[in-house]
Formats: sequence, C-alpha cells, structure tokens
Amino acid sequence: RGYEMARLGLLPVIRLGRQIRVDLNAFEEWAKNGGTSLPSIKDKK
Repeated sequence: RGYEMARLGLLPVIRLGRQIRVDLNAFEEWAKNGGTSLPSIKDKK
C-alpha cells in the first residue's frame, strides 16, 4: 500500500530515478497532521 500511496501522491516521497525515498521529517509532519487514508482496493477477478 505504501507504493500505491506514493504513486497517488498521498505520501510525501522523493524520487531518485526509479527509487522512492521517504523524507523522515516530511513523513513525521504528514503523520502528525493525520496523513491521508487510501480507499480500500477491491480485487478485480
């Protein structure tokens, strides 16, 4: 779910080429402000 949240812009990340890094200070501030919830994902079968 973390990768999906980063892809959707819901999680504060820094992209270095193909790598995704989370800045600790930005993440703590994001979490302190309640973050954002990702709606549940239903499997499509």
